[in-house]
Amino acid sequence: GYADMLEKFVPYMARKGWTLRYGLQPVIGDLRELTHLWEAPSMDAITDVLDELTNAPDAEVQEILSPMKQFVHNEKIRLLRRTSYSR
Repeated sequence: GYADMLEKFVPYMARKGWTLRYGLQPVIGDLRELTHLWEAPSMDAITDVLDELTNAPDAEVQEILSPMKQFVHNEKIRLLRRTSYSR
């Protein structure tokens, strides 16, 4: 299912320099609502990957993400940065 898909997607993104820091699921509330916190090496890496995934995905990622529609009903992408007080 979804976890199997992400187990293939995480190494794909790692080859592009991204690191999945957290994959989180609530223990109360809507249990279907997952949060993934990724670390990207640069702003260019963010725009490059988002552009690739939406406009010209390669065959490997198309195969990895092919089941996505049956799992994801709402997706939000937010760009965050560390605060001065976080470690």
